[in-house]
Amino acid sequence: VQLKVPTKGVSQKPRNRVSASNVSGSKPSGSGKSSAPATHFSTTASGDAQPIKPKKVFVRVMDPSNTSALISLKKACANFPGLSEIILVIGEEKKAMRMPFKCDPEQKLVEELRNYFGPEGVVVK
Repeated sequence: VQLKVPTKGVSQKPRNRVSASNVSGSKPSGSGKSSAPATHFSTTASGDAQPIKPKKVFVRVMDPSNTSALISLKKACANFPGLSEIILVIGEEKKAMRMPFKCDPEQKLVEELRNYFGPEGVVVK
């Protein structure tokens, strides 16, 4: 089976390719808005693009049957929505379990979680 190439209204000229060096060198227009598309990269004053890597919040739960602590974890994280994953480290065996929701690990959230799970029970990496 052969596909027919549409010829009416379609330019047969090859498209220009844009390389990463062309995009990083672009300057914002005079209106204050950048003509470059929004990305998940942050830029520094020197113009170097650095990918933003969300942190992970590790919460140590010694007793997984303590539902009040787990509900408190979910409520606390719901107040700080974000892109960082929450990993439960369960029991003496240290089994890891990724939670289905994410948070923004601000200092207030970390302090609140440390109140529930102890000072060594919450680690942000």
